[in-house]
Amino acid sequence: MASTAQNPISHAIKYGAGHFHSDPAVADLEHQVEALVKRVELQEKQAATLSRFIIDEGSWNTNNVRSWQKPQDKTSGRVNFSQKFSQVPKVTVSLRSLDTNKGYNTRVKVYTSGIDETGFTIHADSWSNTQLYSAGVSWVAIGQ
Repeated sequence: MASTAQNPISHAIKYGAGHFHSDPAVADLEHQVEALVKRVELQEKQAATLSRFIIDEGSWNTNNVRSWQKPQDKTSGRVNFSQKFSQVPKVTVSLRSLDTNKGYNTRVKVYTSGIDETGFTIHADSWSNTQLYSAGVSWVAIGQ
């Protein structure tokens, strides 16, 4: 619905439907219809805005860049998006899987750096006595 004037229901409400009914039930229904029309128009505007967004997602594992048999405190790798964004997107990451030595404390941090229109660097770091064999990370990028 491009505008309220082109919508027949809105047109009827604005130009006469509400003015000819003295029945409170009919008047109440007209107000409800008018409110629904406004909600639909708002949702159409929101949908048009959302359709401009690109959402890309994937997963990464430290095993992509090193063997699990050689635990390291810091591991990182480049992730490339499936398509280029027109602006730098927002990227979020979360821990998906973890393999550590059970004889030591588990401390792991996953994060991003160097985000640009084509990708980012993902990090899986541990510290102190943690032996990190592998870490899997899920990521989502949202932008235009």
